[in-house]
Amino acid sequence: MNRWMRILGGCMPAFLLLAAGCMYPDERLQQTDRLPEHVAMVQSAADQFWEQNKRFPIREDSDRAKASPYEKYVVDFSKLEGYISQIPPSSFERGGNFLYVLVVSENKMQVKLVDLRVTDRLRNLQMAVDAYREKKKRLPAAASAGKGFYAVDFQAMGLEEERIPSPYTAGLSLPLVMNRQGKLYVDYRPEILRMMQEGKRKEDEAGDLREWLIRDSIFVPARSPGIRLEGGEPVLVEEGAG
Repeated sequence: MNRWMRILGGCMPAFLLLAAGCMYPDERLQQTDRLPEHVAMVQSAADQFWEQNKRFPIREDSDRAKASPYEKYVVDFSKLEGYISQIPPSSFERGGNFLYVLVVSENKMQVKLVDLRVTDRLRNLQMAVDAYREKKKRLPAAASAGKGFYAVDFQAMGLEEERIPSPYTAGLSLPLVMNRQGKLYVDYRPEILRMMQEGKRKEDEAGDLREWLIRDSIFVPARSPGIRLEGGEPVLVEEGAG
């Protein structure tokens, strides 16, 4: 655990603007301070839609199988006409920073949010990783971050080290990792460890520990690999691993 204590203690002081209570004009227009209300409103509409139609108001995307588990079922607001008074200004459809999705949590479909600022940033960094790999014929990998994962060598790419502000804890920033193919992910293990240290979850709980993160939050751990406990520590799980 000492290694993880150092990671938590050395996190950069990055804050989500909405968590810090300081919003720029565009965020005021999106009403990001009312995100829980927006989520509750969409949840109510989705529940009503289900009761009347016995199906969920989600987009019928052909490439859903390729999407990450928390981005597969995007809310289709066009199907919620008559069920919702307005599309939330925080939503992507209204020019906002958040994608409204449905995820299975605690045996029910719940409305959650994907922060598109995170996915957009990872998309840009992924292009830098891919360009480096094309030119150097190797990954910009630093130390191992667990079986099948590596820390990102930003310096090799001529970039400053980058971390992602956590949507769960103000002031906590999360590192990025890459798999053997060079695909970037956000590493949510510091959040899992924090919950373990605070006694919010039992260390012997099985399954994907990302479920811990979405039980009490409106956000999903976007662009992340699976996480499970091994030897009392959270470890990253490669896609397709048993």
